[in-house]
Amino acid sequence: MLSGSVILTLSAAVWAALRIGPSPLPDLTGFVDRIGIWRNEDLPPIFSHVRENLPYQLIYEGLGSRGILWYLAQWIATFVIAVGLLALWYADAAGTGRRNRGVRLALLSPVVAVFVGFIGGYDPLTVIGAVGMLWAWKFGSRPWLIAAGVFLGFQHFVQAVPMVIAAALTAWALAQNRADFRRPTFAWALPGLVLGKVISMIVLLTVTGSIGGSRSEFLTEQWVRPAIISAINFWPIFLLSMFAGAWVTVAICFVDATTRARVALVAAFFICLASCFFAADHTRIFILVALPSVALMTRWLLTRPRTSTRELTIVEVLAWVTTPVLLWTGSDGTGYVQYLGALDQFIMFGQVVGTWN
Repeated sequence: MLSGSVILTLSAAVWAALRIGPSPLPDLTGFVDRIGIWRNEDLPPIFSHVRENLPYQLIYEGLGSRGILWYLAQWIATFVIAVGLLALWYADAAGTGRRNRGVRLALLSPVVAVFVGFIGGYDPLTVIGAVGMLWAWKFGSRPWLIAAGVFLGFQHFVQAVPMVIAAALTAWALAQNRADFRRPTFAWALPGLVLGKVISMIVLLTVTGSIGGSRSEFLTEQWVRPAIISAINFWPIFLLSMFAGAWVTVAICFVDATTRARVALVAAFFICLASCFFAADHTRIFILVALPSVALMTRWLLTRPRTSTRELTIVEVLAWVTTPVLLWTGSDGTGYVQYLGALDQFIMFGQVVGTWN
């Protein structure tokens, strides 16, 4: 018979989807149909981002996959691996007797909301690289930190750079009063990021004869100005959704930190904020870039000797009741707040699934 803790953990998995309302990536069928267009020399600027996320497309093509159902099977596999690795990280930190609580904190973390809210996106691969980097840091392996950096640089260089810098600052800050956090710096992943980006450029140059077409195409007033307006206009929702239920963990870490450590934590926060403030997918990008930092702070709290059961209960309750709201700026320059009606999203999701074949 299942224990109460296991039932609660299974309930967390269900609630993680129910509270958001699953939704596919906008124009998912069109996205799948466009896999491979990164090879086109005259790639339209609106699709330039596909040249910075090659692994997902290469895996799809390498497996000989065809159609949206094969693509979704690939996505489900990477989703399960990403969430599984994150759950293992939290469970390992929680320790004997509290592992189920660690798994629940992983399931109820903001990044799972991003996965469920953008079904079919390439974010699970980015998270696999990020969590791989966390495990490399835990085991004190510089070569594996570099290897994780290579993968992240190839997968998503633009997100990976602020991610690694923020993680390095966060780990340094937490190590100021915790000797067990004094491990090789995450900065060891930076050379790997550069190498991963170089590999990506070589692939593009070999196949297309050019390395052009990147997210720099979006650094124009046409895109940046509406993004800034949306971020400011929806600032209260944006601020809440950055860490969602993990805000209390962030606050505890900040209060317990030394003055120098607080400066580093603030710097890490603004690095994550800068990476998404001028971008279209505000909440999604912040949550992804801040993932290693939040995972480190959660590990710090779970392994802190004087952390009480009461504190952890408060942390978990807030993770259950605080739902991240996904904010983005559309191509029409309008800011959108996603999933205010979870039931409506389920109904629409079912209608969309019925059209896939």
